[in-house]
Amino acid sequence: MSHSKKLQFILNKLYELNPDKIELKLDRVLRLANDLGNPHKKLNNVITVTGTNGKGGTAFYLKEILQSNGYSVALFQSPFLYNFLTRFLINGEPLDEEKFINYVIEVDKANNNQDITFFEYITCIAFKAFAEANCDFNIMETGLGGKYDSTNVDYQDLKTQVLTPISMDHKDFLGDTLKEITHNKCGIIKDNSNVIIAKQNSEVL
Repeated sequence: MSHSKKLQFILNKLYELNPDKIELKLDRVLRLANDLGNPHKKLNNVITVTGTNGKGGTAFYLKEILQSNGYSVALFQSPFLYNFLTRFLINGEPLDEEKFINYVIEVDKANNNQDITFFEYITCIAFKAFAEANCDFNIMETGLGGKYDSTNVDYQDLKTQVLTPISMDHKDFLGDTLKEITHNKCGIIKDNSNVIIAKQNSEVL
């Protein structure tokens, strides 16, 4: 499914957002989320998913399981295969193009030309879209690591963290050793919530 010319033009502009040097921290996404009214704090039953292998499939199958049991589910996933808007699934359907464009306008105004990365920007779009959808469950797949990933924010209703198998991954950003990478990805784990950990290499544990 090809993108419309209007959508492709907007995406091309968004792809140019990344600062010259990506510094992994949460300050930017939290600042933008706050300027948008903290929509992430309105999400119900948040499930965050990280790992190296199979996190996308795990997030997708979690969505399928929950939907098959009658729950409404929003899923933020990456990357996409054929349509950018499938990164934002609401009850199995990609975000409507016109709604996406309206969210871009709103997020762009709130950001006011301040430094932001592409992934932080679209994460805030997910927060806005999912808060409006008001689904029973919201599944957020990390983009890079865990501790400083833009999906790892101060949700009010964080229920579960899922860690798929961890291995060497994005060494330039997450660390040179498996121990460092594991520590970063485990940064999604929060107090007073459920943690599901897939079978791991002995070096990880």
